[in-house]
Amino acid sequence: MPCIRHFRKNTIGKAFEGASNQQKSNLKHLIDLSSPGSKFPALVINGNLKDYFTEDELNEMELFTNDDNSNASAYNDMYDDATTVCSSFPTSRDSSVVMGNTEYQLIHMYDTDIIRRLVVELCQTRNRPPSYAMSLNEKWRVPKEMHQILFNMQPSCDQAFVYILIGKACHCLDVRLSLTELSYTLSKHVRWYILLVDLQQYFLNEMLGESMSLQDLVKKTKTCITSVRLGQVIISIPYFVDIQPSHEVLEHCAAFLMNIRDWAYLSNLENTANGHIELCLLVSSLLKELSSVKNSRKVARDVWDADIWNIVASVSLNLNNSPMLNDCCISVVNIFSSAAHRRINTGRGSAFSRDPQLAVLSKEEFREFLKKLKEPTALSIFVSLLTKLYNILRDDISCEISSDYVALWPSALVNANTIHPSSIDETVLMLMQHVLQVNPAHPSWLRTQADILFANGQYSPAMKYYMEAGVVASDFFSSAVPKSIYDDQVYRRMIKCCSYLQCYTQMRVLSQLDLNSNNPEDIVQRAVQMRKRKFLRSLAKQYL
Repeated sequence: MPCIRHFRKNTIGKAFEGASNQQKSNLKHLIDLSSPGSKFPALVINGNLKDYFTEDELNEMELFTNDDNSNASAYNDMYDDATTVCSSFPTSRDSSVVMGNTEYQLIHMYDTDIIRRLVVELCQTRNRPPSYAMSLNEKWRVPKEMHQILFNMQPSCDQAFVYILIGKACHCLDVRLSLTELSYTLSKHVRWYILLVDLQQYFLNEMLGESMSLQDLVKKTKTCITSVRLGQVIISIPYFVDIQPSHEVLEHCAAFLMNIRDWAYLSNLENTANGHIELCLLVSSLLKELSSVKNSRKVARDVWDADIWNIVASVSLNLNNSPMLNDCCISVVNIFSSAAHRRINTGRGSAFSRDPQLAVLSKEEFREFLKKLKEPTALSIFVSLLTKLYNILRDDISCEISSDYVALWPSALVNANTIHPSSIDETVLMLMQHVLQVNPAHPSWLRTQADILFANGQYSPAMKYYMEAGVVASDFFSSAVPKSIYDDQVYRRMIKCCSYLQCYTQMRVLSQLDLNSNNPEDIVQRAVQMRKRKFLRSLAKQYL
């Protein structure tokens, strides 16, 4: 038996010569997890493995030792006791288990806020030195120049935090370079997803990487879209390897170009066969023509209900004879039409099921795309389009929703029975929530939200939004509210809201004429405006 134990000691000692920091950490975890009275901690410190640890680490491990067990005979039982430690992992979340979980998260997390919190927890709460946190992963290799600077700093949580961030970034760079050597296709997809991260960061806070300008990001975005266009042109070439970005990447690319108002580029795109880009193409074309009533209505018709199905019916199942895919445009009405989706599934739209890249968006994809838009004019276009659909499907003139650009859209809808009103309702509510997060002080959007609440019988919040719209449009009623915000319909609805809320004194004041109607017109109007402003301010104090 002693010979066997001696063999074990020598074998494990040799194996530990090439141990990594992570493997050393695992051995220290075994010591942390050892039960009271265990021989294992003392035997590591007094055995031949102690040469592989620093003095600080040995002092740390000594806290777990029991002096009564530090003897030569116990040394022979060291490896047997280690087996007991490994098999008796505690079921409760004691301090050592929590620390192990902290280390695991620190190795695998890439969120900077979470990394900082974990470093503080490990160094301050768990009393581990910063060097311990920095040595958790041997793949965190900081460049030589920065390594010297960091280690000349006073040991602290900040030192460990910066070291780990740089180490993780360098590790990611190594992975990217390795992927390039391993597979060109894989590395290309990695580049697309790096672009996706850059676009998401710009969407959240309009910030760019340290070495990147907005022009650089625009160039990368257009390169991404160009790869799709070229891929569609040569898709019929046999054995062609299609290295194209995912739909998620293209969705962010399209939204980014909309948000920076690059409508000229988007309106000239062709051969993308991507629903997000095709939708942006049509809307960008409309945005370019807004100054021309005649041209804008013509383009708006395409956005509203482009006749995609006549084009689809002519598409041959033979790829080599397929038409140019830019002819297949998408419309908002078709997104919500159940008949359109039935045609996709039953054969008339067989080309769609043949080619998943064709420009089709589901309701869910359309809603998620709207959340990625921030450009005010583009958002107003979608607000007006969807509220027009809302009005047509509800068919109640007393509860019509107002919005900018409402005159662009048709006043009737073919096959309205194929669209479920509830899906439009949900999309309108989602969009209004989004636009008011983008700009909570947009007078027209506030009035639209008030109209929606009024139409749904929510009179108190409707009054709140009517008052907000008036306040922001007139600088708290220091000037007249524009007619586009407070027209006669709004005053009638505010009177109804007060009536439904049983605020009858307010229903009478809103509808009261000036007392002295014999005064000259300019004096009458001045008195009316003065009384109106005073009253509206008192209403604003009540409802806001």
